Amino acid sequence: MGHYVVREAAEDYIRLRQAQCQPEPWNEPDFQEKIFKLQQQRECQVNPKARIIFIDRGLPDGLAYAPQGSDFEVRVVFATFRPQYEKVFLVDQLQNPERASLRKETPEEASALSEKLYHIYSEKGYPVIRIPDGPLNQRVKEVLSHVNGEILSKNHKS
Repeated sequence: MGHYVVREAAEDYIRLRQAQCQPEPWNEPDFQEKIFKLQQQRECQVNPKARIIFIDRGLPDGLAYAPQGSDFEVRVVFATFRPQYEKVFLVDQLQNPERASLRKETPEEASALSEKLYHIYSEKGYPVIRIPDGPLNQRVKEVLSHVNGEILSKNHKS
């Protein structure tokens, strides 16, 4: 639709490592740290002239995976201390998801992770907008209604 998108770092990293004959890169001891660094790089490379930017998985997601009290957790907290996003869309899990080869979580684990992410972003002060399960076009319409409504109100105030 012409909007700037920052792709999810984990999927790309997993595909790369699997192409390098590492079938389960999520078992690497520094897997989450590598994902976080790649996500940071991607966010730093965002075109500053882009009006609307969608980021598939923000930096605070790293907190959902960081062992409590670890050096990694401290680095994620420090990197995400200052708010960076205007709003967060939490897309609910599909009721009948296809099991992707890149995902190792069960539906129950994915649901628990979703709740954890909701709390992480909420505690950081982000407005979290839940996008319910439904057909893709319905979900897209829901997200765009929040984005386009804000653009219209900003333009109206000018």
